[in-house]
Amino acid sequence: MKNNWFIKLLCILCIFSFSCNNNNNEEVIDTIYGSWVREITDSEGVTFTGQMTYNQDNTFDFEPITSAPGHTPSSGDFTLTADRITFVNDVDCGTDGAYDYVVGDNSLALIAVSETCDPRKGVLQSVWRKN
Repeated sequence: MKNNWFIKLLCILCIFSFSCNNNNNEEVIDTIYGSWVREITDSEGVTFTGQMTYNQDNTFDFEPITSAPGHTPSSGDFTLTADRITFVNDVDCGTDGAYDYVVGDNSLALIAVSETCDPRKGVLQSVWRKN
């Protein structure tokens, strides 16, 4: 049962890949900027709402927006292509992390393709909704 979220995420990614095929790379990239939120359950079972903001200068800010003992705001930089976002200079992780992404009307799905920072992966890999 624990892995059901992963199967759901893969299904959503498949749906997005067929319904949101966009040949205009700049338009796809522009849609990721702004704030996104989701409910997060950490490895200790603590559930909280997190907000991720992707800024036009290719910096990001993460903030727990509900009470989350042990979780603090984070920031760093990212690089972006039409289908991949790579987190770099993350103050909480000593390595880069790459994720494939798909943007829907009001959703952003992220799936790790190269990630060694488990806390970042636990926060990012899921479906986010536009804030």
